[in-house]
Order: sequence, then C-alpha cells, then structure tokens
Amino acid sequence: MSSNRRAVSRLSVFASLLTLALTATASQGQTASYASPRVQGVVNEAQLSTLKNNVLPMAQPRFDRGRVPEGTPSGHMLMILKRSDEQQRALDALLAAQKDPTSPSYHKWLTPEQFAAQFGVADSDVQAVTSYLAAQGFQVGRVFKNKMAIEFSGTTGQVNSAFRTEIHAYSVNGKSFNANASAPRIPAALAPVVKGITLTNFRPPTPSSIKPMVLNPKTGKAHPLYTDILNMVEAVSPGDLSVIYDIPPAATGSGVTVGVISDSNINLAIPANYRTLFGLPAMTPTVVVDGVDPGISADSILTTAAVELVGATAPHAKVILYTAADTDLDTGLDFAMIRAVDDNDVQVLLMGFESCEATLGANINPLIAAVWQQAAAEGISVITASGNGGAAECDAGVNGAQPPNAATQGLAVNGYASTPWDTAVGTTDFFYGPTGTVTAANPTVLLQYWNIANGGTAGFTSARSYIPEQPWNGSYQANNQITFEPPTFVQGSGGGVSTVGNTDPDTGAQSPYPQPSYQAGVAGGISTTARVIPDVSFFGA
Repeated sequence: MSSNRRAVSRLSVFASLLTLALTATASQGQTASYASPRVQGVVNEAQLSTLKNNVLPMAQPRFDRGRVPEGTPSGHMLMILKRSDEQQRALDALLAAQKDPTSPSYHKWLTPEQFAAQFGVADSDVQAVTSYLAAQGFQVGRVFKNKMAIEFSGTTGQVNSAFRTEIHAYSVNGKSFNANASAPRIPAALAPVVKGITLTNFRPPTPSSIKPMVLNPKTGKAHPLYTDILNMVEAVSPGDLSVIYDIPPAATGSGVTVGVISDSNINLAIPANYRTLFGLPAMTPTVVVDGVDPGISADSILTTAAVELVGATAPHAKVILYTAADTDLDTGLDFAMIRAVDDNDVQVLLMGFESCEATLGANINPLIAAVWQQAAAEGISVITASGNGGAAECDAGVNGAQPPNAATQGLAVNGYASTPWDTAVGTTDFFYGPTGTVTAANPTVLLQYWNIANGGTAGFTSARSYIPEQPWNGSYQANNQITFEPPTFVQGSGGGVSTVGNTDPDTGAQSPYPQPSYQAGVAGGISTTARVIPDVSFFGA
C-alpha cells in the first residue's frame, strides 16, 4: 500500500533558499509545568465515547469494496493524544512570546522533553491509554518524546473489536486503500486525552511534474528527454539561482541542518553526482528510517530533487532524510514527520507533500497541526509546498481533474501548508513581459536574461540578472510559448484560504485555520479572518 498524500515536485527550489538566512540556534530551557491527569476513574468498556469525524472523507459507501480480513496485520498505527484547553492556551502564548523580541522567552526554544512536560499528556494518562491498548491485544510501541502520540500495532480484527468499527477496502479512481468505515469508539474515561487514531493509508495519486533532461558537462547545454516545442531550453543551475535571487556568496548554509520528509528512500549516488556535476562540495545526506525501510519508490524522484536542491542553494548545509514505510492502516509520512520533530536535530524541515484539507479530514489535519506547533516551539522552521493542484487542490488529490473535465470539488488548499505554524511556499514561472513573447524567430527577450553561450563556464551559470516572475501554471499548452507536453492533470501553483483544516479536539467540528498575526491588516488580502497561503513564492517551473 502506498502512503497517504500526494508529493509535490517543486518545493525545495524555493524552500531551500529560505534556509540560507537561518543559522543554528541552541535550544534553551523553559520552566516546566507538568500536566495534570485527566483520566478519572476506571476505564469501563461499557461506557463509550465516539471520536467524532474520525472517518476519512473518501471512505464512502460508493467506493466500498468490502471488509478487510480480520487476520490482516495492521502494521504500526498512531493514537493521537490531545492537550487540555489550559495547555493549548499556554502553548499559544509561548509561541507568540518566542517570536516577540521584547519577551524574556524570545528565541528560547524547547527540547522535546521540555515540550512534553509542559504541553504533553500526563504520565498517568499515557499509562491508562497504553494499558487499554495492551488489554485489547495490541503491541504497544513507542510513546513519543512529546507525549502526544503512541505507536501500536495488531490485526484488523483487533482494531474492529477495540474501536467498535470495521476496516474496509476502498477504491477511488483506481486507487486502493484501507480505512475505518465508521467513527471509532473508545472508553469514555479515555476521551479527555485521545484526539484520534490514524486508521487509513489513503493516498491520492502522485503526479510528478519533473521533466527529465541530460546536461552536457562540456558544453553546459541541456537536452530535454521530452517534447520541447521551440528547442530553446536553458537548465537552471545552482549558479543561476544565485544570480537570479542575489544570494550572497557567504550564505552557504554552513551550520544549518535541513530535514526532508518523505515516504521513500533514495539512491545516494544521484545527489552525489549532482554535486559533482555542479562543483558543489561533497555532502552525503544522513538517512533516518523510522521503522521499516520503505525502499526506493516512485516518490524517490521528488525526494532526490529535494535533497539536490537544498545543496543547490545551501551547499554546506547538512541534510537529513526522514522516511518510513507505509502500513495497511497508516502512512510513512506520519511517522517520518513526528520522528523529525521529536529528534530535534534540524533547524529547517521541508515537507513537499500535499493533500487538500477536506481529504485529510479530522483524523489527519489535527496531527499535522500538532506536529508543526511542536516544531515551532523547538525553533524548527517548517517549510511546506502550497501545492501543485492550483485552486482545485481536492480535485488534484483525488482524480487529477483530468482535462477536459472541470474541477468539481471547489476551492481548496494543501492541508500540510495551511496551518499557522509553517511557511507555505508557492511556485512561480519566469515572466518575460506582456509583449515579450519568446518564439524561435524572436529570442531577443530570452537573450536579455540569459547568456545562452555561457552554459559551459562559471559552473554552468547562464542567468544575467533577476528575471521577473508570474504564478506558475503548467495546465495549458500555447503554441507561442516555451511549453512541453500537456500534463494529464491540472497543474498550477496552489494557494487560497483555509476552509476546514482546523479541527475542534472535542467535537470534531472543522473550521478554517485562524489568520496568523503576520497576515493581519494586509492590504488587498483575500481574507481578514482565515489563514491564507502561500506566504512567499519562488521560481519552480
């Protein structure tokens, strides 16, 4: 089974640029305020509470293909815990103070252990949950350092029995996945500390907009392995990015560790060859596998590009790839995400996957929000992609909104990027001016910005200066522009207003993420109350 979420091919070009301005900052202690126990009385299985909205939106009867056999191993799953209202208010206050230069807490980051002591679930409550899981026959694995998630595993039958639901197989537009058919139920005594359970491995298709090419090291010329209408392709090299964005030579990423989240491993020889080709210093990424190694899957193309492009703009930065294998009832992305933040070994964390808020639902959106909040408290800058699905993010995630079919799911944004605790990065394309159409007979505008004859020198640097930009749209084909084979799905830089990413931990009600303080009062803003993405955009086409 593949992991739940669609990968974005463009994040790291722009995201890695942001790492250059960041330097390693030591974690500094905060006074601990230990959590109060909230599980009261005996855990009675006769008194149950429903985890509201903990059903994947795509787990609909029309897609149902029947029950999964009860003896099927589940693989590892996550029990997601929730903090008290008082803890959440205290965390919100701390996150604001850590960004306030006048506050005594300014840039005093927490360790995962300090975070757990202040904002995690009490030890006795964790024990109550793990004891219940063990009593149901599950194998209990880790209690994560943050005391906000518990790893466990068993069989489908044990899941059905313990949580009073049924695991079914589903198929949506040719994509198969498992999920719970009804909302899980747990003993009412545990409800004050349990937010949800990850009982699905649903994953939308993974369109890749990466276009392969071969770069001749002698001439510096790129030969595309795809249809190029005008035969006027220029490869954008690390040196070009430095020229276009005026990156100072001293900004090398030295002293910074960048984490990359994925559900695939990579062939380390490929980013090594990339560095050799462009004269970048040798720097072998560290691969951290959480649990079972997923091996090299189709997502390795996108993951490799992310690792390479960190090197392109921050050549001396250390890179750690966090990855994990999918299971029958969870995705590697969930475990890789938590592991990266719980390890607390990076200053910048790149998440290049996407899935719309509505598709992620009330069982995954709260997990993302909780992990990104912890990252912020630890001083980790989370950089996410705004998405490749344009404003039709839900369509792109489910069926690719394949032409000529129109999008049907409404406006939507990437749920990994729409929280207030990450920096969402959009994609631009070069813009040569309203009258500067580039054709084979009229390359003048192109030559204004590119020294085409200079490809083989100065580290393959051909860009002359900054090039004006426009929002990236790869969904069309126009005969008078430099275009490639049309995609089989809508492709364009994602963005818009959050709608259902924020989930009430008690009722399961979904609402927009609130507008972060730095977006308040922005002239011409498209919302005055809700989170809007992207925050910044860079070239990625």
